[in-house]
Amino acid sequence: MEKKLLKTYCVLTILFALFINAQNITVVDTNSKPLANVLVFDKDGNLLSKTDIEGNFDKKSIEPLQSSYIFKQENANEDAINSKEFTNDTIVLNNRVVQIPEVIISTISNPNYVVIRGYFNNYITLNNKLNCYVDGIVEYTFDYKTKEYINSNIIEYRTFVLKEKSNEGKEVSTFSFDTMVRIPELEKITQLDKLKDKKDVVFKTYIDVENDKTNVQYTSLRLQDKVVKLFGYLFTEGSSVSMFSFSKTKNYDLIRNLDYFNHTYQINLKHKTEENYNAFKGYSNFYPEKVYYLKDKKKNDKIKLNRNKSSYSDNYWKNSVLESTYNTFSNFFKTDLVEQPNSFKSK
Repeated sequence: MEKKLLKTYCVLTILFALFINAQNITVVDTNSKPLANVLVFDKDGNLLSKTDIEGNFDKKSIEPLQSSYIFKQENANEDAINSKEFTNDTIVLNNRVVQIPEVIISTISNPNYVVIRGYFNNYITLNNKLNCYVDGIVEYTFDYKTKEYINSNIIEYRTFVLKEKSNEGKEVSTFSFDTMVRIPELEKITQLDKLKDKKDVVFKTYIDVENDKTNVQYTSLRLQDKVVKLFGYLFTEGSSVSMFSFSKTKNYDLIRNLDYFNHTYQINLKHKTEENYNAFKGYSNFYPEKVYYLKDKKKNDKIKLNRNKSSYSDNYWKNSVLESTYNTFSNFFKTDLVEQPNSFKSK
């Protein structure tokens, strides 16, 4: 009897594993290495999914199957893939990654603070369609000894909204969520060690020994099979995924060796008068440019993101990873994606 039960258990385990694998499509490069953080668009510019640190994305997110899709890595050119090219649920993308300059490290003796400066973008989709977009330059300050997060300082930014969106009425499907754009929450980097043992967090690590890189990802689920009601609105099925990429596989410094950070958060919501839920998703990315150290804490300029304006003194997005990402959205939405007026004033 025990042998029979064991045999049944093994068969069920194998079937379950096959079922789980069948739900994913894996994106790899020409060397068969998984590609993380690849965005998956349909031909109309709807952002359907994004790959995790193992290069996987949910197969259901692209159903019903269309003739072709656009695959885009944040720091790479786009690939148009015919759905007929999907082989064994694996997609191979050409190695056409745009090279990102190495992070500049500037040191001093006996520092008290470490500052990491870089490019960021944050874009929100509603029912897979772009709702608003922001990018810019930001600095984060940490305590040198304790690694405790101190503050963030926005240097400059641009804000874009779609023409037809508004916040009039109660239909969530017509809302502009430009008030929800934000800088990446890089302070999450200080929580990595604490999160490994949390029961409600799924923690994954992918190590690329050949290229001496480590990707770390943690997923947190909220409101699964639950509904929260607030001011006539209903919220359910919330989740967030944070991904960190480091340039070493052993003994890496969380600040000095950070290659990029991205955070994806989503929730389904609707007004009580609406029949169907709307899928709200936010994508937030940070790409380090420079790390430097200070004796004294840098003054916070207190520049805040404003949905009604931009604030920049030069074309910081040119020749950076930001230009590639913005161009993808701009090509889809053209003149419907409107930049807010630049309000920069020199000091």
